Amino acid sequence: MHIVNRAWQLVIATPETWDKIASEHPAEEKLRRTYVFPFIYVNVAVVFLSHLIYADENMWQAAFINTIVSAVALTGGYFIACAACFAYLNRKFPQRYERALCTKVVSYCYTIVFLLHIVTEIIPSLFFLQILDIFTGYLVWEACRSVFGIQEEERSHIVVVFTLVIIFITPLLSRLMLFMLPNAAV
Repeated sequence: MHIVNRAWQLVIATPETWDKIASEHPAEEKLRRTYVFPFIYVNVAVVFLSHLIYADENMWQAAFINTIVSAVALTGGYFIACAACFAYLNRKFPQRYERALCTKVVSYCYTIVFLLHIVTEIIPSLFFLQILDIFTGYLVWEACRSVFGIQEEERSHIVVVFTLVIIFITPLLSRLMLFMLPNAAV
């Protein structure tokens, strides 16, 4: 229930929530275990059930393949985003920030990706809501203020890079995996 409340607060009260998050110091593993992985589990379960419901034929095959693709894309995308964002942050501000801070920011900024993925899997006709992924930029903007303490003038490049990585890495991995499975009936 904590993750639902935290996700809701990030969406409706972003600055205040980031201020609370900045004062917390959970270990990277605990943050992943209590926030990121439960979101991934829910996403994967929703993908499995939605493909069982919406598949025209070979529903079990479609459900299993899409579940595996979704699990790998979400998990891999998250870890690649953490590594890429930290590499960029470390290059921009050498040895100023710890990896744990960057992981915290990426973990909570992935909230929008997780939530929109759940909604568009449950109701596929709402695919156009994927444009709301851009809200991730606002989450990163506020995270730079609250967690990193970066001044407004210096945030723009970080916001662009973090947002693009967070938004596009998961769909890119998903498309790559589906490309590597050309004969899978999905």
